[in-house]
Amino acid sequence: MRILVITRNAWDDTNSIGNTLSNFFGGIDNIELASVYFRSAKPNNKLCKKYYHTSETEVIRKWFKPKTIGKSFEINDVERIDTKASNNEKKLIKIIRRYGLKIAYKLSDRLWYSKKWSNDNFDSFIEDFSPDIIVTFVKYAPQYYLTVRYLREKYNIPLFTWIADDEYTVLKQKNREREIRNLKYILNESAVVTGCSAEICEYYNSVFNCNAKPLYKSCDLS
Repeated sequence: MRILVITRNAWDDTNSIGNTLSNFFGGIDNIELASVYFRSAKPNNKLCKKYYHTSETEVIRKWFKPKTIGKSFEINDVERIDTKASNNEKKLIKIIRRYGLKIAYKLSDRLWYSKKWSNDNFDSFIEDFSPDIIVTFVKYAPQYYLTVRYLREKYNIPLFTWIADDEYTVLKQKNREREIRNLKYILNESAVVTGCSAEICEYYNSVFNCNAKPLYKSCDLS
């Protein structure tokens, strides 16, 4: 079974998202993993070898050459590369979060909603890997929503999702209707919805009627 994993950050076992993914897939036989992500950092895990990534800075640099956006690569079990671009990106993210620079978030959204990243490079990676399942998180960020929408509409690949935290309540309090629609779309397109606890599954089921079930460790993808 070929599984395509979509995340915003690189699959890194030293952070919570990466550790969650490794717990999901560790010990499952007869699977091949590929990852699509949207940061400059290199991955750090022992499960996934094939990757495709781009970032906001790359989209900006190649705005007038969108056909060159995006890069696919393979990595071995122990390789861990920290590039200059990755370090600069981490510093920039810290500054944005520290000072709450709303304009940076608006710019980021504009870049992803331009869809310049969904080019022939991306299509070639998807078609070469030919995934049987997409696995991703239920998150409103455009990197998740737009990628899922693109793959579902163009390739109709079945979707398996996991609710890692409650983004809906915060969005509702702030009247963020577009982002709530992003969550709703991902949930509606999911063949299977799982969550980090029985409570969050019950809550999302009451709001979205998505038939979510708790998943604590390891996937049954049959």
